[in-house]
Amino acid sequence: MEVLGIIGSPRVNKNTVALVEKVLAGASEVGATTRALNVARMDVNPCMACDACRKTGNCVQRDEMQDIYEAIAVSRALVLGTPVYFDQVSAQAKAFIDRLYCYCENELGKVNFPAGFKAVVAITYEDSHPTRYDYILDWMKERLEHYHHIEVTEALKAPDTAQCPVSGNEALLESAFQAGRLLGEHVKAL
Repeated sequence: MEVLGIIGSPRVNKNTVALVEKVLAGASEVGATTRALNVARMDVNPCMACDACRKTGNCVQRDEMQDIYEAIAVSRALVLGTPVYFDQVSAQAKAFIDRLYCYCENELGKVNFPAGFKAVVAITYEDSHPTRYDYILDWMKERLEHYHHIEVTEALKAPDTAQCPVSGNEALLESAFQAGRLLGEHVKAL
């Protein structure tokens, strides 16, 4: 069983990557298998709103989102991290979230996330206001919990990353590591 990290940042080795990787490190520390995929580095198209998945339970688009679906199939926990661009999740993270539409209950009664799936959500942003983008965390959490019945166990945020990069924020890194340990323990218990 895996803890799957989804990174929605086009920036390599920056704040969002560091935050997601620290959560995964915590999960790995307790023996969980982890994997990180950067959706910004993959060919993932936006949802076409064709509703074909409502009938079949599967997305009809053939792009690298199919690789992500395969990774989800062997996972029991998710870490979803995104930078905040123009007051919302990145376009890449939004495409990923939208493409989870095929995991909603469909005409077959099928829901693709198994019971007990858990998640950690994380955002990074340069604005110095510590609560400016809490609504984005709330939105991410609500999408996962309401549509997919995934329990979000932790919501992490890294404000003011221009002045305080994630790599130097020891308190945040420790919180991320502990959140990962909890996900790892959950996965191991299944």
